Amino acid sequence: MSHKILSFLFIALCFGFVIAPQAAFSQEPEEDGLGGVFPRDFYAIDLLQDLTEREGTFIMRLYNLGEVTGCADLTSSRGRDKMNSSFLKVDVRDSRLVIRKREPRYSNYDCEIKRHSAYADVRLNRDKLIRDNVEKISIESDKYGPFTSVEMKITEDRVEIYDGTAMIGMWFFPKNTVLIQARDAATGTKGLVEAIKTFGDEHGLIPMEEVLEDYYPPHNAHDYVLFVDNNNFVRNKLKTVEDKKMVGALTMEREVHGPNGLETESYDVHLTARIPGEDFDWYKRTRRKRMTLREKEKENE
Repeated sequence: MSHKILSFLFIALCFGFVIAPQAAFSQEPEEDGLGGVFPRDFYAIDLLQDLTEREGTFIMRLYNLGEVTGCADLTSSRGRDKMNSSFLKVDVRDSRLVIRKREPRYSNYDCEIKRHSAYADVRLNRDKLIRDNVEKISIESDKYGPFTSVEMKITEDRVEIYDGTAMIGMWFFPKNTVLIQARDAATGTKGLVEAIKTFGDEHGLIPMEEVLEDYYPPHNAHDYVLFVDNNNFVRNKLKTVEDKKMVGALTMEREVHGPNGLETESYDVHLTARIPGEDFDWYKRTRRKRMTLREKEKENE
């Protein structure tokens, strides 16, 4: 059976589960290993950037498509990358399904009931991939050998991975990127994004679309703007993706129902700064179609 990587990414992300292409038998003496309970057809891939790490570092996350609950557990997958000529080889150590039985259980529910899933993070370096002219990624399982290969296009601004006609991608945001958001703004507040941009301009922040060629904000960017903070207005005060900093407020207008019908009133909107993390939509949904790197390459031929 041909192993596909990207075609099931949408399903995996929307429904919040991943299914392991193989659930191998555990070799630990005090644990039971159960094999063959999940399909062995594919991995799902996502691309992530951790802006607290060295600039140009990014993560290729390989999801084992499967999930268990209850007293069973999934061990972590592991990924290791190796250069081989002009392609990148990724060796994946597959997860194992195990049942802990070091202590007797006197009921069906005396273990912690939670969902268990597994994925492998492979950290890659943008500049090294560009320098080595890497255009292919080969993925292999430690137990089942070659799994699949995908095409990769990479520039200083973005990376794209193709499996046939399916594509996922990621922008390389500068390390001093900051997200300014008006979380308490009323839905449908007119002119909010423009007001946030004006606030950013007053504090030396540069909108991302003026930094990265072809960057368009995601279609759901109705209450925030991505900026590059070259003057450290707030970015140096944010150390982790969990950190948040109040940076100001805006006076906006909204429509309310008053005694005389629909009225317009002013209200304050607070602005919060943070580092965009894994919850941020890095690439997928945009307000308009952009050319892929593959399409740009063909156009320039």
